[in-house]
Amino acid sequence: MTAGGKISEPGAEGPPAVAHKALYDRAAETAVLGACLLGRLDVVAAYREVLPGNPFYVVKHAEVWRHICSLADDGIPPDHLTVAERWKERGARFVDPDDRVWLLELYGQAPLFANTAHAQTVAKWAAVRSVVEVGLRLHQLGEAADLDRVDQMLNQAKADLAAVVIDRPTRQPWHEHLVDGAAFALDVPASVPLLWGADDGRVLWAEGESLMLVGPPGVGKSTIAGQVVAARLGLTGEVLRLPVRAGGRVLWLACDRPAQIARSLRRTIGREDWRDVIAERLVVWKGPPPADFGQRPDLLLAMARDADADTVVIDSMKDVCTGLTEDAPAAGYNRARQMALANGVQLLELHHTTKYGPNGAAPTELANVYGNQQLTGGAGSVVLLWGKAGDVQVTLSHLKPVQDVVGPYLVSHDHMAGTSTIEREPDLVLLAAHAPAGITADEAARAIKQTTKPRAADIEHARRQLERLVARGLLLKAGRRNVADPNSPATYHAAAQEEDDR
Repeated sequence: MTAGGKISEPGAEGPPAVAHKALYDRAAETAVLGACLLGRLDVVAAYREVLPGNPFYVVKHAEVWRHICSLADDGIPPDHLTVAERWKERGARFVDPDDRVWLLELYGQAPLFANTAHAQTVAKWAAVRSVVEVGLRLHQLGEAADLDRVDQMLNQAKADLAAVVIDRPTRQPWHEHLVDGAAFALDVPASVPLLWGADDGRVLWAEGESLMLVGPPGVGKSTIAGQVVAARLGLTGEVLRLPVRAGGRVLWLACDRPAQIARSLRRTIGREDWRDVIAERLVVWKGPPPADFGQRPDLLLAMARDADADTVVIDSMKDVCTGLTEDAPAAGYNRARQMALANGVQLLELHHTTKYGPNGAAPTELANVYGNQQLTGGAGSVVLLWGKAGDVQVTLSHLKPVQDVVGPYLVSHDHMAGTSTIEREPDLVLLAAHAPAGITADEAARAIKQTTKPRAADIEHARRQLERLVARGLLLKAGRRNVADPNSPATYHAAAQEEDDR
């Protein structure tokens, strides 16, 4: 302790932007933490009702509060011993034995009677710092003023101020999102965590990355989305022959023609024996959101939290953000998207195309997706459905893959049943079995793409598919078709056929 009786906790103060003035109350912060370290879950619950997120200014205080809340969520009383153990398990910065002593001193500073007055003081100072931070951003915005972008500057200023005035309880301080580099780079799973896809590289939707489902009106985007949501709710297991991982609660933003979306969902999930699950785990917002996501990037996450949803379907993007072709609105939407993803919300976004491919064919590039390139740049996966409105059969192609390109497929919609099936998917094992000399990657690409002139990228994609089948023991890789030609491609043969030949 210091001579004045205050705890000399290790760790730096808060952000340097406000370090010129003590915009916090150290005594209030230590009183709140000390009271929590008495191990009373009811005290922690009462304080959490008052405190917005993690509002502590001192970095070490914020770290302790994070572990207190973690223990409380697990139903474990957070005394100085349990906090120390949790900190050791999850906090890479817990390296100093003095930290244990400091926690004990903090415990000794608990007030005689726990009340929310100290917590209210901490929350108020957090609000003051938010105002100061917004003021600094507004000053920087003014310093970089561009008369051609005054309207955008004003919209950004309004959004920043609204975030402080309206949504302060949901704002998270900067230190909540800091992760040590070793955990960030080394502790990620070796394989892609799947939401919709298979372990063989066919991934349409990965955890922590948005899936953008694009296409012209009426080609079945809501139909496919409804089937994916049914699987996320645990009602079904696969969509288009690929497994979908069940999740928690789903928020569907039915912004574009909600009556049509309702009819589509009725066809897809309209079973009375599913009613209880749907009522409990699917919640729908009808019509446009209360504000533009481009101007209020925090709103998407706030709506997901209010609905207690871990998955959000945006139907459609043009209805939640106006001006998607412009830099500022597109950047605002992408910020909303990334904030939601960073906080564990999975996103399925329905969107539209703006251009046709060559000679009116299906688009083949991300540039054909409507809007600013930041929209597709920030998406994890972009899947195209192509056809005319009301078509029973449409094509599915993968414009931006997570791992390997999926498809293209010919997809048939049963609009009455609300289901979709793949009609054309080349069986490379069967193709190899019927080819005495085996097949090459070029021949596989021709079958997959239904073309006589596949691109180099198509051939490489086919080669990877063949190699995966080799790894699964379904195909055998042989030598060059023409041994005398060093440029002759490798051939692949059906494993069962090879065994029969022997």
